[in-house]
Amino acid sequence: MITTVLPRSVLSGLTVEELARAGEIGAAHVARARAHGAVKLSARAAKELVAPSRSPLMIPAPGGPSLPRDSTAQRGWVYDADLEGVRVLAARDGDVVTLLLFDAFDKSGVGQPIEAFYPDVVRALRALPVTRIVLDGELVAFDASGHPSVKLLAQRVQRIAKGSAHRATTSTPVVLVAKDLLAIGDADVRGLPLTKRRELLARVLPDLGFLRASPPLDGALAPILAFCKEHGVPGVVAKKKSSPYARDPGAWIYVPAGEAGEAGEAGEAGGAGAAPKPRTTVDHRAADARAVLRRVEVTNRGKPFWPDEGYTKGDLCDYYASVAEVILPYLADRPVILVRYPDGIAGKNFYQWNVPPGMPAWVRTLSVDDENDEPKRGFLLDDASTLLYVANLACIPLHILACRVPRLEQADFFTVDFDVKQSELKHAITLTKRLHEHLDAIGLPSFAKTSGQSGLHVLVPLGEGQSFATARALADLLGKLLVEEFPDIATMERIVARRGARVYVDTGQTGQTRAIVAPWSVRAVAGATVSTPLVWNEVDHGLDPRAFTIKTVPARIAKLGDPMRGLLTAKPDVSRAVARLSDLVAGGRSGRGRDR
Repeated sequence: MITTVLPRSVLSGLTVEELARAGEIGAAHVARARAHGAVKLSARAAKELVAPSRSPLMIPAPGGPSLPRDSTAQRGWVYDADLEGVRVLAARDGDVVTLLLFDAFDKSGVGQPIEAFYPDVVRALRALPVTRIVLDGELVAFDASGHPSVKLLAQRVQRIAKGSAHRATTSTPVVLVAKDLLAIGDADVRGLPLTKRRELLARVLPDLGFLRASPPLDGALAPILAFCKEHGVPGVVAKKKSSPYARDPGAWIYVPAGEAGEAGEAGEAGGAGAAPKPRTTVDHRAADARAVLRRVEVTNRGKPFWPDEGYTKGDLCDYYASVAEVILPYLADRPVILVRYPDGIAGKNFYQWNVPPGMPAWVRTLSVDDENDEPKRGFLLDDASTLLYVANLACIPLHILACRVPRLEQADFFTVDFDVKQSELKHAITLTKRLHEHLDAIGLPSFAKTSGQSGLHVLVPLGEGQSFATARALADLLGKLLVEEFPDIATMERIVARRGARVYVDTGQTGQTRAIVAPWSVRAVAGATVSTPLVWNEVDHGLDPRAFTIKTVPARIAKLGDPMRGLLTAKPDVSRAVARLSDLVAGGRSGRGRDR
């Protein structure tokens, strides 16, 4: 019987008899880690490890190692074969298992989740006798000869993305080859020497199955590289046996198998010259697999969205794909409010507050409360694929909040909206130019854009650390100053019937639940107009917002670039600006008092 030859589970690594005391076995693994000197895993560290977000994992390793030339000294290193897989951080916390693409950790510290594409690995992690474990490893698909195959890995991902998960997992099994251990149970092992971490790893993972500990290659580097070259292994990753865990590439060295001769000469000479050149390369295999994961197929390209102009859903998606480079900086890390128009601008529309069922696993999301304090899970549009994904959902306008994760309680800009529905654009231009002058006077940079409909917006950067109360107070004071200066053409009256034929100076678009249409966003109005950033000398009476459409804006960007790009990098002295504005308001009012 096969159970006689292979008595251990390919999931848990346990025999039938051992399954009955899995908890006891798991506790023994944790106790062994403590005996080696592991520290207790704090609640905060546990949370960071299983759901990384600005965690210690993000701290770059100081400097980098140097591989010794001497073959004897090289025996103090461990060499892992490059298996041409996809490097991931694998974490289990109870029944929750996450697989995060390692090269996809962005500045927020959050990796792209891909566990939906590897259900076999997820099941194996859940079957281990420990309820918490965090691994650094590689997802690998092996061909019939036992060699890693990038092609098979990509084919499997494509099949699962198309809905053939069962066929993909049975025809192309994937193994998580674990190369390091970060935590087990309540033991934080990152500070232990690599050899101790690898010993613990080898004990807890099965010898066969979907989870395996990477067999280290010990000894002098030259014969190891020669072996790799002979067997088609592209190279090795070298780490010091005594090193603590560090995620940054500066903590290891990649040595291609093609350098076998050079390493051999260095080992024989025993000289003190340079080591094979350290390689801190991007894992292109992970990037390639991620590209496959994120491939978005635009559906119903010919569906009319702007019937009068003949523009289609395909035109919308093509526009967002073409301007992704300039629009994404304004969307990244921000809560985004989407409005869907499944039948184009003439049909019904609805807000997409929550991400829809069946969303791809690689799409990042965040939890945020709406204006009624109801929790919502929305999109984070951090890359071109996600942008195209929401465009394919028939989301035409993209609205953003003036805050970014993780500091959603802080405003990094405020907006003054000049609404001309009951007035004329020429008056909005007068007010916009005057606001620009006031902002210059108090030391705040400002950027103008068309609303994409008939009005104008002025966005004012605040840098980091400003409350929404400060942002709103600044906007309100500036708005009141304009209304007092231009009472015949400007109003802040909220009741529409009382505004008359004046420009509505709307300062209420800045708040923790208030959104403004993003720069370069399309509007769901006739003409397929775009909310377009302007150069300040364009804000004159020759301005025609209707000229900026999904057909004309890409060429404009190619010619002028993005006039608003400084919004996201400016760091003004807000305290000084507030003091200057107070003086400006007081001076203006006292001057008017003398005039009267």
